[in-house]
Amino acid sequence: MLEAGTGMMQINIYDETYDTEEGQGGLAAALVVFNDLFGNPKEAVIKPHEYLANTSFQWGSWMPAVEIPMEGLVFPLGTYVQLDDGTSFGQFSYGKEGIIKIEAAGTAQGEDGKIEPVYKIEFNLTSKDGFTLKGSYTGVIPITDASDDKSDDDGTSTLERDYDMDLSKIKKAHYYTSDQVYIQGIGYKPISSYGCGLQFINIGIEWVGDHLEDFVDREPGGDIVRVELTTEPGKENEITPGTYEVTEQRWPAYIKPGVMMRGIMLDGGLHGSRWMHQTYSMWGDDNKIFEYMDGHALLYDGQVTITKVEGEGKENWYRFEVDGICVRKHHVRGTWEGPVVSQTGRAAAEKDHLEPPRLLRRLPAPSVPMSRLAEELPGIMFRKAGMTE
Repeated sequence: MLEAGTGMMQINIYDETYDTEEGQGGLAAALVVFNDLFGNPKEAVIKPHEYLANTSFQWGSWMPAVEIPMEGLVFPLGTYVQLDDGTSFGQFSYGKEGIIKIEAAGTAQGEDGKIEPVYKIEFNLTSKDGFTLKGSYTGVIPITDASDDKSDDDGTSTLERDYDMDLSKIKKAHYYTSDQVYIQGIGYKPISSYGCGLQFINIGIEWVGDHLEDFVDREPGGDIVRVELTTEPGKENEITPGTYEVTEQRWPAYIKPGVMMRGIMLDGGLHGSRWMHQTYSMWGDDNKIFEYMDGHALLYDGQVTITKVEGEGKENWYRFEVDGICVRKHHVRGTWEGPVVSQTGRAAAEKDHLEPPRLLRRLPAPSVPMSRLAEELPGIMFRKAGMTE
């Protein structure tokens, strides 16, 4: 788009049914238009105009939908309408020709109390297979910067330098299994789809209680670390020695037995492979413990090496050597040795299973960053073979 001197905007319009927690049966439209290229995202505005279909990214055009194969899946990019039919992706109809008309329609008070411009949007399009796609919207349109020229620091790490963990307060590690893995931009999918089992190993459980006697398997405060590991099918209830490298992304192409899944932020919480530091204070007549996190980092790179510890009475003992790397490229390192038991207390080789946390609302459509999809555009824009609806 820089070569054409234009900026790409995707305007998302949802009907009232789609924009509910269930969402099933609702409709949404994605309208991708090209107008001014803004150096400062705070100055970005939607330009009123009658936009016509064009595949050359020219100012005043809208982008017909194309399919982008990536990481074993297919993602739509461009102008399309989607029906939420209750499945993970829903049904799509891709815009091919027609007009998207955007007009200025005064001002109104936005959600933050500021006076914002109001736009009237009308689209009358023809889909690839000849159907008519029509809709309209009038109101305020919040603008979010999704360009790829921002800092890589996404706020998932508080580290200012390399950090050596002290895991000596932890007496036992705990594991649990899941039959669902979170795929970035899609949601939870069966781990069996990728020929793997899945286990989470907590070297230090995040929350154990608010009294000193609750801290049986670790002392209050200090470092804790979680690793999310893939295993051979049926081996998720065993600890398998070896070196597990962190996946580059949480996409299907990176999932195979024997890797550590990259950490991810979901609903404001740290999920998957991550380091946390806890601090605490005691209060009240019964010395209640108030413990809270004061440092954290999702693991975006690095590895963990697991070794079986031999010896009498150490049937379920393992050694973990962690060398994770956060988004700021700082290392978080530490070694821990001890027994690994299930989240409910049994030894590691015994059966255990817990359901994964669920998002508050199912994502009815894939949500991959536009900049990531746009990387694939040059070889796809004029390749019509394989475009299906």
